[in-house]
Amino acid sequence: MDRLGSRVAPIVAGLAGLVWVWSELAPQRLGFPDTDDPAMSLRFLEANPEAWTLAGYSLAIAALALIPTVLAMGSRLRSGEAAQASDLAAGTITVVGLVGAAMLLGMAAVRLAVEPVRYVHSLSQAWGESAYLVTQFVGPQLLGIAGLALLAMWIGAVGWVGARRGVVPRGLALLALFPAVRLAALPGIKVLPESAWVLLMAAIPAAFLWLLLLGAWPSVNAAAGPVPAPAPGALAP
Repeated sequence: MDRLGSRVAPIVAGLAGLVWVWSELAPQRLGFPDTDDPAMSLRFLEANPEAWTLAGYSLAIAALALIPTVLAMGSRLRSGEAAQASDLAAGTITVVGLVGAAMLLGMAAVRLAVEPVRYVHSLSQAWGESAYLVTQFVGPQLLGIAGLALLAMWIGAVGWVGARRGVVPRGLALLALFPAVRLAALPGIKVLPESAWVLLMAAIPAAFLWLLLLGAWPSVNAAAGPVPAPAPGALAP
């Protein structure tokens, strides 16, 4: 993997993603906890429009940095594997990651629509509430959920397949289980009890922390490639 995709890009994605998570918690920190209440959320936006702007730009950076990260990991998963099935698995994992990045980029675009929402609100309270609800459904409830789920799926798949092929350290692969817990929050899936909502929420920053570790973990970014498979007929040690 080149340096951009293997080290710099995942670190940028991880840091920017953590900034996004922190920005999304601004309503709770500033006394506007019910983000599903359009009237309360419009009051928050009038007082703190920069929160959405920061969230939008930070998530956009994270999503864009995910692209070289996903491509580089796809190349690494294919390295040393000539079987067509192996290429198919690596290609599928790569597509999942790229679609997830696209979903998160869409979520970022919704967050950058703060000024149009405020403008519509200035014309009519009812229009403003309707505009906010549109952003809430399209953003956090659709693009956000889908993007985070696909990111969790990509992390879990990279950890599992990468560890089996010797290109991802086992410790990093085990840590991928924490972000993958997010998959239990998919619509219509009830694997964990209601009391586990804290764990599901914590899995969101855990995904970006995992990306940071992916870029910083020394053995992932070693100059040497994976150990080649033994030749047919060679004796196992």
